[in-house]
Amino acid sequence: AQEMEREESSYTESLLARLDSWLRTHASPVHASLGAGLSEPEIVAAETRFGGWFSPGIRALYRWRNGSSERGDFYLNHAFLSMERAERERARMLELREKKGSGPALPWSDAWLPIFAAGTGDMLCFDAEGIDGGLSGQLVDYPHEVPESRTPVFADVESWLETYLGALERGLFTFDGEYLECIDVERFLAFVQTRAAMKRCRTQHRRTSRGGGD
Repeated sequence: AQEMEREESSYTESLLARLDSWLRTHASPVHASLGAGLSEPEIVAAETRFGGWFSPGIRALYRWRNGSSERGDFYLNHAFLSMERAERERARMLELREKKGSGPALPWSDAWLPIFAAGTGDMLCFDAEGIDGGLSGQLVDYPHEVPESRTPVFADVESWLETYLGALERGLFTFDGEYLECIDVERFLAFVQTRAAMKRCRTQHRRTSRGGGD
């Protein structure tokens, strides 16, 4: 298991190096807004405060960079939250859930940590447990206006990185000198769905292969 985690971490770090290079070359103000990465002891402390499990992908992401400054254009009009901001947002959502009283429960899980957040309140969250029969480590889209429609969109951080990098390198995002934005949202969403389908096929193949060896 440790060997597999090391391999996953190495692969994630290679994806992050590509992302770092793309941002430095094509969107230098966004790159300049990124904070220095966390140390391993800082990540372990954050994981302890979280009270759950950090995937190798989350650990690699925050070793790379500890979020961005106040820019809201790191990913699809979402800011990349520093660990401190992510913890504040999580605490705020847990408090809101407790204040719902007799009304419908706010569909927010203890196992979620918001990683990317938009000014509208929409978030993309790391899910340590896997809601609705999903995978632990998946990323869940949490729409502020219709929270009950929250949806797992990426199987893990690596899947998000693969998809985002693919979109950046295919020219689906552009930096106009001030803002990094998606120039064809429908095409990007179709690309996300295609990548998700490919990921499911690869995962099923691995499971079948393992089963055949028993």
